Amino acid sequence: MNEIAQREVDKVARRTLSSLRDALIHPNNDVARDAAFKRFDLAFETAWEAGRIYLQQNHNVEATYPMAVFRAAGQAGI
Repeated sequence: MNEIAQREVDKVARRTLSSLRDALIHPNNDVARDAAFKRFDLAFETAWEAGRIYLQQNHNVEATYPMAVFRAAGQAGI
């Protein structure tokens, strides 16, 4: 993945985390709560995919599932 694509992945990850924060601030009803669950799911998926790409490009680590990505990121000090 080139540098431009990596920046785009980072931008999407930051936007999904921001969206999740907004949903958690206002959990007034069931719809808002359900939206927060969905936003968490999206943020989690985006974070581990971005982490996988980062580890692959910068640390030569091949992690293929979320737990392995988070474990490798911790070991790399990220």
